[in-house]
Order: sequence, then structure tokens, then C-alpha cells
Amino acid sequence: MKKIIIGIIVLVITGVIALIFYVLTDKNRDVSGKKPYLNYINRELRVIHPTYLRWDEYDRIYYLPDPDISPESTDLEIPRGAIFRFKKVIHRNKAVSGVSLSLWHGSLTIDNKSQDIILAWGEKHIICLEAPCGYWTYPKAPWQNKADPNKYFID
Repeated sequence: MKKIIIGIIVLVITGVIALIFYVLTDKNRDVSGKKPYLNYINRELRVIHPTYLRWDEYDRIYYLPDPDISPESTDLEIPRGAIFRFKKVIHRNKAVSGVSLSLWHGSLTIDNKSQDIILAWGEKHIICLEAPCGYWTYPKAPWQNKADPNKYFID
């Protein structure tokens, strides 16, 4: 009887540890094969509007800052003519904060010098005034003349 009780306790402890690990781990999902990503993957996206990127040391990704942010508070200037080329897009749901990111993995070429880049572009609208919620939007990017007005239900 003691062996059965000890076995049950070990299983419960193992289950609790596995559950805690699962809950506290970021969830990543490749969405490269879905719209709107198919329009951008493996294409040269030439920058038509100079812009600035903000570096996040913790997540090791770049963000397109809000237009109201001054260039002095950014980390990388992207001149007109630079080229983005993305290979894949990953949706990351951060376990602790609940934030959802659309991470664009690829390269950035400036003056014939290329570097790998991960760019966070897109916003998931989880809280909204009118249903349905849970859609993604994509503000105007440096390679676009205008923002994409569509709502994408991807997850």
C-alpha cells in the first residue's frame, strides 16, 4: 500500500511540475504559410519611407516604434532603399505577460551589407469594443505606401 501511495505522490508532483513548465513557457507557432504573410515571405521589400527601429535586448528583437517617438530614443536608422527579406513569421504568445507578437525572421540589407534581423510587426487585438476580437492588424511598414486595412483571424 505504501508503494502505491508513494507512486501516486510522485505522479502528482511530476504532473504539477510539468504543468508549471508548460504554463511558464512561451508558445511559438510558424504562420508563414497564411495570409497576409504569403505576400511578404521571400520577397525583397524595399524601404520607401526612412524609419527607425527600437532594439529590445531582453527579447533580442527589433520593434517599429510608434510614430510619436523621437529618433533619439531609437536604436537603428533604416534609410530609403534598404531591403528587408523575410524567411518566416512566428507568432509568439508570451507565457507570463500574455502578450502576442508577430515575429518576422529574415535579413536587412543596408548599403550592400546584410544582417539577420527579427522584427516585431503587427498587433493582436484581444480586447475590443465590438466582437469579434482576437484579430491581427498591421500598421504601415517602411516598405508600404499605406497600411493594410484588413483584420486577420490567424490563431
